[in-house]
Amino acid sequence: PPPRPRSRGAQLGTLIRRYTAALGADRTFLVIMIALPFVMGAMARALAGSELTRDTAMNALLILCVGGVLTGAANAVRELVKERVIYQRERAVGLSRSAYLMSKVVVLGTITVIQAVVLTLVALLGVDLDAPGGEGVLMPPLAEITIAVALLAFTAMMLGLLVSALVRKEEVTMPLLVLLAIVQVVFCGALLKLNGVPGLEQLSWLVPSRWALGAMAGTIGLARIVPGDLTGDPLFRHSAGVWLLNIGMLVVLSVFFGYLVSRLLRRHEPAVMRK
Repeated sequence: PPPRPRSRGAQLGTLIRRYTAALGADRTFLVIMIALPFVMGAMARALAGSELTRDTAMNALLILCVGGVLTGAANAVRELVKERVIYQRERAVGLSRSAYLMSKVVVLGTITVIQAVVLTLVALLGVDLDAPGGEGVLMPPLAEITIAVALLAFTAMMLGLLVSALVRKEEVTMPLLVLLAIVQVVFCGALLKLNGVPGLEQLSWLVPSRWALGAMAGTIGLARIVPGDLTGDPLFRHSAGVWLLNIGMLVVLSVFFGYLVSRLLRRHEPAVMRK
């Protein structure tokens, strides 16, 4: 009789160990992984100065959004397409699709969240965030911003996996990464008025940086620091309900992107395994 296939849990443990070892052996990836949050954090720190003011607040938050997106998406955008042949071969002999995807999420997600925390602390630790009354909506301001950047980076990582599952050649992932970063900047709400603009507002709902910027802006009360049409966005309000909505939408988008990745992985499997 054929050998019994290993359980998903056993496969997941093996895949996590194998993937961690593979990443640890990639010195170029390690250098970029360590350097990127420090570089982006230093840029945000230079813009923020010692205090978030009318002139610095929006730019500092925008750089945090860009850094979170690049950190997460760059980690994941090549990971599935470069292993497609290996995945197809192992899937044909019993590899669990969910275990394979979860190994990517666990390892890359852990790395991405750590990078996002480092990015935020380098950028804002010791900076006067000028939050209303010195408090965030639910927690200390720096903790809320760190959570928003970490979730943004994680969601961007899931979006990077989606791109990697979608493309057919590894060479096209880098141009798509640049395009992805540009879309995040344009539709985050820092450059264009999105609220109340038909089409643009609905499209921005699928952009993770839109919700992350809203959470960070709500934490520091950006509309009070930088009055204007852009900061009058309802998603920027200093309110516990609005902040939780922004954070919740990042979680929803992560799950949604993960579901799409699973469906796209199925498309590349041997026909006998599509069940």
